[in-house]
Amino acid sequence: VRRRRREWRVVVRCREGEAEALLEYFTGGSERRKKRRREGNESTQEGQGESQDQVVEKFNQGEEGRVRKRKSRWGRVEDATTHEATSSNATNRPQTLSNQPINDSSASKLEEGTIISIGGPQHPVDVFYIQQPVSDYVQSAVETALQIHSFEQNDDDGDDDDNNDGDILCFLPTENDVEDAVAMAETALSAPSARPRTKPAVCLPLHASLPSRLRSQPFLPRTPEELRTKSRRIVFAAETSVAVPNASHVVDSGFVKTPFFDPSSGCRRSVVHPVCRTDADRRAKRAGNVRRGKCYRLYSEEYLRHSMVETAMSAPEIRRCDLTEAILTVKALGVNNALSFDWMTVPTAEALAYGLECLFALGVVDENTELTELGKEMVYFPTDPRTSRMILAALDMESRYYERGYGNDDDEDDDNDNDNPHDENGISAMTAKLIVGDIMTVAAAMQVRSLIYPPKNERHWSRYDDAMADILDRSGDHVTMVHLFDLIDHTHRMLSDEECRERFVNRGALQRAMDVRNQLHRFLKRRFGGVGGGRYPNEWLGSKRREIVGSHGFDSDERSEAIRKCVCAGFFMNVAKLNNDGRYYTLRGKYAVSISPTSVLHRYGDGSDYVLFGETCDGARGGVDVRPCSSISGLWLRQLAPHYWK
Repeated sequence: VRRRRREWRVVVRCREGEAEALLEYFTGGSERRKKRRREGNESTQEGQGESQDQVVEKFNQGEEGRVRKRKSRWGRVEDATTHEATSSNATNRPQTLSNQPINDSSASKLEEGTIISIGGPQHPVDVFYIQQPVSDYVQSAVETALQIHSFEQNDDDGDDDDNNDGDILCFLPTENDVEDAVAMAETALSAPSARPRTKPAVCLPLHASLPSRLRSQPFLPRTPEELRTKSRRIVFAAETSVAVPNASHVVDSGFVKTPFFDPSSGCRRSVVHPVCRTDADRRAKRAGNVRRGKCYRLYSEEYLRHSMVETAMSAPEIRRCDLTEAILTVKALGVNNALSFDWMTVPTAEALAYGLECLFALGVVDENTELTELGKEMVYFPTDPRTSRMILAALDMESRYYERGYGNDDDEDDDNDNDNPHDENGISAMTAKLIVGDIMTVAAAMQVRSLIYPPKNERHWSRYDDAMADILDRSGDHVTMVHLFDLIDHTHRMLSDEECRERFVNRGALQRAMDVRNQLHRFLKRRFGGVGGGRYPNEWLGSKRREIVGSHGFDSDERSEAIRKCVCAGFFMNVAKLNNDGRYYTLRGKYAVSISPTSVLHRYGDGSDYVLFGETCDGARGGVDVRPCSSISGLWLRQLAPHYWK
């Protein structure tokens, strides 16, 4: 990118301790490059003794100069030496340190690297430590927050538009910890013994799985009810560090969650580990954003000084993620051996082996790890290889139907569709017309989290059952997602906020999924020219789809089977089988997994022998949950991936 777009700037957001290492990587080089730089400096005419900071300062002040530059492997400049300007027409010309060329004799541009540190709080923070280690950090965090709420109160009424007491921000590692803490705090605040001695308080959760309406609530102005009752907010956040307005009390549990990918099992997990000193200091600073604050740490000062690490000990992300998509990108760049690529941090051999195994199973690379024709086509897809293979399976299913002359969108050919309702593979005309749009819907829905969220309270489950009645498909989540989008396709209107609340739908995630689906539609239409390679007038998300969905002129079971077969074509490696003990075990590796409570199979499933899933996540009881899930037939694995499941 830097070689082709030299006018672009690279901005890297990182921790304070990692800034110097990243700057050295992008602007530094090997000893040979440094030696060449020193030799180049000796050949310069003048400008000895000026540092890079002086060069930046001179150009920001508008002084004239000519900079000698030497590129590194990233096209960055490793050294700069100023010279007096010799061009008379450059006098009084305003200049800043930018990517604009300042030397007519050189085609390169001034691209110096620098570290920009964002300023911290403007108010001091008093830090308090616990004397003895706690056995349950969630319960201790809740008890500490309630004690702060009880004793750290201002007797003055103050202004109704401001909370003089200051809000309370509690940092917890996982989303389940946040939900448990909110329930514990609300129970304690609603107890009769707590009402006479405390002011009202509102407990708010904050984590990534919440709907946008709930996730943004801690950052919004106070409601009229909160202003009237002078309620204090107690925010429980599952974030490393987040700033909440009006927070002057911080409770630090001392733990943080780090996601990682296990290539041996193919599962994504999260590890809860102690925070580093840098993150602990950052959390404490959140209490001093608006006023003098206090930070309560649930660990001792001795542990902070002698046992806590200075910076995060977690491995770089490239060592904690699935490299399937990264390897495909590297091979598309012409690098046959992924190990020879100039990685910033070399990935583990296990992760590279897993990524190559997935690409080989999907047919992206051959036995020599070279891109196949299918792989060369999948390179252009904006999705991960599994999702791309799923979309290509839908396109292949549609094209095989039209190539055999079974389908046409013209009205005069409707009778022909009825005379030949199915092709030799059992696909009817209506299913063939819907399948690509359905798979685009599934692909878009899988790019967002928590599209449909189950209720937290038991009293809401009856409403949840009523809301799911008209979109539920007992085969699993993938077809249920399609039914949810059918409501939008039929009415050609986005669901309102009230409708989303009634249906327990995350409207923000639904809107993002709609945007992703539209982007996929534009890409496929540009890449493949529309239905049947552009030979037919129907569009995948056009008016014809709305007409078919609205008329229900299709076989629901056949449509459901076609959708799940296409999903299985891309995710056939993610299959679990029901064992005699009543638990599911993955076919690859024999690892025990459970269906996520957010899946419709968890409540409405029929206990299928084989379950297909898209990803794994941490379960509430320490196990591994799978989502989104759909029931499949074991015969499909041999039909769609006989080379893998022998």
